[in-house]
Amino acid sequence: MSISSLSGLPNQQSPGFYNTRKNDLAHLNSAIQSGDLAGAKQAYQAIIQLGQNGPFQDKKAFALAPREQAFAAIGQALQSGDLAAAQRGIQALHQTFVRAKLDPPPPVAAPSGPVVSSNVSFVA
Repeated sequence: MSISSLSGLPNQQSPGFYNTRKNDLAHLNSAIQSGDLAGAKQAYQAIIQLGQNGPFQDKKAFALAPREQAFAAIGQALQSGDLAAAQRGIQALHQTFVRAKLDPPPPVAAPSGPVVSSNVSFVA
């Protein structure tokens, strides 16, 4: 699985957050895949701490509920020592990013006033 897709697209306001989360997710994935339970728990905690200081109002690591749910499932699996379930969880988290790339963005209403800038980017 490619971990590069687990980070989402960098946000112009918080590129450091997204880059750090991408690296932490890579460490989490690597530890889970190699069977390093202690390392996986450490990487998981690093992502939680990152979220507490991150750009989202709810102080979670992921803004979207499906991603946060998949991430929580990984934590539960790690807490119980079930690396197989953690592997399934990391795959489920990965799929939330794959689907975001495949699903078309929602329709955008036409602006009612003058457009200030046409340089708009969407963040997954």
